[in-house]
Amino acid sequence: MLATLLSGCALDGTSRATGPAKIDLAPFTQLTIARTLIYLPPAEGMRLMRELGERPGAEVLGVVLTDEATPHMMILFARSRDARGRPDVELVGWDEAPAVRSFIEQLKLAERARQFGDRARIP
Repeated sequence: MLATLLSGCALDGTSRATGPAKIDLAPFTQLTIARTLIYLPPAEGMRLMRELGERPGAEVLGVVLTDEATPHMMILFARSRDARGRPDVELVGWDEAPAVRSFIEQLKLAERARQFGDRARIP
């Protein structure tokens, strides 16, 4: 299972992350992603979903993408929350998302530019 209740150091769930990473989705709820996965925070995930024609009806906690030749996408929903703010997390399986490939390539280019500055443009 991707969502786990753990303690320790984790990234804020409002930032994009490339695995391996632990992300705070909500109080007492963390997502652990492997090195081959990319986490998009709720706002960025919703924007991507709208571009793909998706209309989520529940609270989106984030989106996880695979970095494969044909990417897959998993949406993390909070169906409800308890009195302490802990979400009832719903993982909606992996769907093929070939249209996401260009988005992932843009993420990689932006990350390389951030890491290496102008040297990232040199082939």
